[in-house]
Amino acid sequence: MKNNTLYNFGLSLVHPFYNEPKRFEVQFENWKNWSDEAKSVVQIIVVDDCSNPPVSSYLRPSQQKRIDFNLKCYRVKQDLKYNTPGALNLGIHCSTTNWILIMDSDCLFESSMIDKVLSLEVDPTCVYFFPRKRVTTDENQKKNTRFLPCTLLFHKNVYDIIGGFDEDFTGERSGGYGFFDNDFTNRIPEFGFQRKILEDIIVTEYMESIVGPNIQQKTGVKGKILALNRILWYKKLRGEFPRNRDHLRFEWEESFKYERW
Repeated sequence: MKNNTLYNFGLSLVHPFYNEPKRFEVQFENWKNWSDEAKSVVQIIVVDDCSNPPVSSYLRPSQQKRIDFNLKCYRVKQDLKYNTPGALNLGIHCSTTNWILIMDSDCLFESSMIDKVLSLEVDPTCVYFFPRKRVTTDENQKKNTRFLPCTLLFHKNVYDIIGGFDEDFTGERSGGYGFFDNDFTNRIPEFGFQRKILEDIIVTEYMESIVGPNIQQKTGVKGKILALNRILWYKKLRGEFPRNRDHLRFEWEESFKYERW
């Protein structure tokens, strides 16, 4: 095993969840199926973005007894609308390794793929993207295999220099939805870092026909709501609105922790 792989460096996987017990169940079953090597290296960090009931209630006592991987959950104590940038910042803030993998609640790496991720000879000047395989009953949706902007692998140094995820895009403050990930990925080359797509490592994306509607569908995100954050992003690109590095402007706590046997 080469010294510059994630098997040697370790990896923190940051997963935000908001009122998504079905998705958590899918993720939990997937983590159980990982190899022992992956379970010993990856620190899974779940961020409960003030779900009701909380994510801690998703785990049955029988499941808790069978956890043989490293799992922590941090809970945001204020229900801030569309707070994914804040949830990601919290998970990264609490991470225990220099290498970070962020993923949406409907995305995962199956056992063979997480082993490939951990075998990567990583470069701290690169941000890694991955193509996707969609699990869906819709044949047209299956055709989209383009890389996901919300599944990223990067070194903490990249995150710190770019400035993390701008929490001005949190809907509670902006009134809008999204574009925090566009803002982050757009700035990668600005600071001399490289984007790299790993064509042979595939993210599995579960669509709403399998795991239920996403937050956009549940809350009726329409064009006007997206436009608010798009306009905010353009203003930041033009320098009309300052970048915000003031993260974690909310109360939070550690809600549970399980360590590998």
